[in-house]
Amino acid sequence: MALNLKQEAFVDEYFKHEGNCYAAAIAAGYSKTTAKEANRWINKQTLKSPRKKRLYKPEIAAAIDERREQLKSESVADAQEIMEFHTAVLRNEITEKVVVVTGDGDGMSSAGLLEKPPSIKDRQGSADTLAKILGIINNKVEVGGAVPVVISGGEALDD
Repeated sequence: MALNLKQEAFVDEYFKHEGNCYAAAIAAGYSKTTAKEANRWINKQTLKSPRKKRLYKPEIAAAIDERREQLKSESVADAQEIMEFHTAVLRNEITEKVVVVTGDGDGMSSAGLLEKPPSIKDRQGSADTLAKILGIINNKVEVGGAVPVVISGGEALDD
C-alpha cells in the first residue's frame, strides 16, 4: 500500500527530527493528539490491547527502514572506498591544503594555503591500515601450550 502525502511528509520529517516521532508528526501536519501516538506507527507493539495494535502502520515502518538503508549506504564508506583512500595516500596521489605563514619583512607576515603531499608518517599509517585490512599483518599474540603446575612442600600443606 502506497503512502499518502501526509505519511510521506512524516517519513521525511522523521529523519529531519532525528527519529523524534512526535516532532515529525507535528511538522508533517498531524494534530498534537494524533502525534502523541506516532511512535506506535513504526514500533510494532506487543501490547494486548487491540486498539494499540491497530496503531502500527507497517507501510510507514517499511518506508522508514528503506530510507534508513538508503541513507546508510550513501553516507557510510565501504571497505573498497577505505582501501582506495589509503592506497592513494600510500602512493602519494593526493594532497592536502595546509596554512603557511611567510615573513614579509618589517615584522609583518602573511598566511596562505599550500598544497602538500602526505608526510611519510601519514603514508606509513595508511600502509599499516591497508596491511591490517588485507590481513598481511596481525597484531594479535597467540599463546598456547600446556603450563606445568608444581606444588612443593606437600608435608607442610593442610588438607
